[in-house]
Amino acid sequence: WLNLTVNSWRLMVIDSQSETTTSNEPPLMTAEKVLDKLDSIAPHILPDAQTYSMIIDAKIMQDPFKAPQFAERMLEIMHRMSSLNRLVEPNRVTYNSVIN
Repeated sequence: WLNLTVNSWRLMVIDSQSETTTSNEPPLMTAEKVLDKLDSIAPHILPDAQTYSMIIDAKIMQDPFKAPQFAERMLEIMHRMSSLNRLVEPNRVTYNSVIN
């Protein structure tokens, strides 16, 4: 359910960047807040590479100027965590998200 939830948020971020979004809609959580929530809401459910890739994609849409530093930080975190959990190891999708 984690990736489904994160992907729904990511799609809302993408949709919020479209011209059809009204200004009276509440602001979406930032990528940083989503990462914080992952730890506090369900510490027993671990994100995988797909989770991080979707968060990186959303950050690019939310704040393109800060996204490169954010993506680099995420890659470093993923590399560190992958020694304990191979599902977090960055994959082609992750690197593609970072490059784009």
